[in-house]
Amino acid sequence: MPWQSALQSARRILSRFRRPKAPLVDPACRPWHGRMIDLHSHMLPGLDDGAVDWGQSLEMARLAVAEGIAGVVCTPHWVYGLYDNSRERVMRICDMLQQRLHDAGIPLGAHPGCEIRLEPDIPRKIASGDLLTLNDRGCHALIELPAELIPSYVENCFRDLMDRGITPILSHPERNPWILRHPDHLFRWVETGVVCQITAASLMGRFGPLVRRFTTMLIQHQMAHIMATDAHTPTARSPRMAEAVLALEALIGPEPSEKMVITNPAAVLSGERIHMTAPTPFTGSECSSALGWRRHLVPRC
Repeated sequence: MPWQSALQSARRILSRFRRPKAPLVDPACRPWHGRMIDLHSHMLPGLDDGAVDWGQSLEMARLAVAEGIAGVVCTPHWVYGLYDNSRERVMRICDMLQQRLHDAGIPLGAHPGCEIRLEPDIPRKIASGDLLTLNDRGCHALIELPAELIPSYVENCFRDLMDRGITPILSHPERNPWILRHPDHLFRWVETGVVCQITAASLMGRFGPLVRRFTTMLIQHQMAHIMATDAHTPTARSPRMAEAVLALEALIGPEPSEKMVITNPAAVLSGERIHMTAPTPFTGSECSSALGWRRHLVPRC
């Protein structure tokens, strides 16, 4: 009957937008549980749009430990004119968090960092000690790109950082509307040595089906090197990781998955180089079938 055919067609269309289902496995039994490092978290209280007080910070920490996270890099925003989180300020409050974690008996390591909004003088600010690199090693900087328009100086900024021995790590490129419309630029940046950090919630479809598809494409094309939570609160954007790692294992296998949540983040903490596989370019048909005109509907970061 016509209505049955229409119903079947509708089901086929809707199935494309379902969140990936992780295998029915107890995360606590997986070898990565209790060893993961969350490289991107807004756990420090009162510095940005993350935790508002110490109570929320400790609640986020307990959730992270339950997810199997052993260490977290606290990366409050630095945005010119909005969040002025200097190196000294972040280091001081991160030390306070570590002491409170110890006093509360929460087995989580807290490390200092910063999520830096792209500006042309970032390399100079890092060199002068104004801005913080990840774990204050002077080797990796977590960079957030503007959402709607990427400035013309972006590649010069990346090159300047790398000339100073600092590897740019792009935070959540899969959620950036401009990159969704111009994925070939991301391929070119990764080719030059830029590292990409995807968000666990993106893989699980919590930012919508379009972001989920693009996240999967980045993983399959060797353009996703680290997965982190980008946690902001204990509720809506919480430090959930285990379910996404199970889905990641189903997509690329256990060993590459551990690399994204243990090996590569540990290299960043130690100030060591991340060993990257050469990325593979997107084809026009891939972008059209996976993204297509829906690229214009992507939500803002």
